[in-house]
Amino acid sequence: MRIEDFSSTVPTADTQLRITEVAAAYRNLVVLIHEQVPGSAHRTDALRKLLESKMTLIHGLTHPA
Repeated sequence: MRIEDFSSTVPTADTQLRITEVAAAYRNLVVLIHEQVPGSAHRTDALRKLLESKMTLIHGLTHPA
């Protein structure tokens, strides 16, 4: 990470579109996990890791190195 990674950025229209597409894919996966995996610590952990990966991916889109 660089210090610039902590500054505000305004996503371009293309980046906003990519973020929307990524979010839709993650939303579909969350629904699938919620419907197919019984409630448990494993499901909770999987959803947390999914959220973390989504946040990392979006950061990669908004702060390309």
